[in-house]
Amino acid sequence: MAALRTVTIDGMPADLLARRAVAGLLEESGRRQELAREATSLEAYFVAGRWVLGRVAWELVAEQIAAWASHPVALSPERRALSAAGDWIWEEWRGLP
Repeated sequence: MAALRTVTIDGMPADLLARRAVAGLLEESGRRQELAREATSLEAYFVAGRWVLGRVAWELVAEQIAAWASHPVALSPERRALSAAGDWIWEEWRGLP
């Protein structure tokens, strides 16, 4: 899995895709305890910023993690502010001629 951190598929890190697939399979098979552990681990990496994601991908993954963990992804106010600043910078840069 470590080697997959540098590979992306349609802009999504391959290791994140793999972890999401595992969680999805655990959910489909009704393995709730294992899903809870996977969701907790996935959330910790996600909140720590392990993966660089665009806004749409970030929101998709956050929603999936929230569903699997049965609670919203917990972000500090500082992390939210930093994310908002990054979004603003990106949008400003994209708007330049």
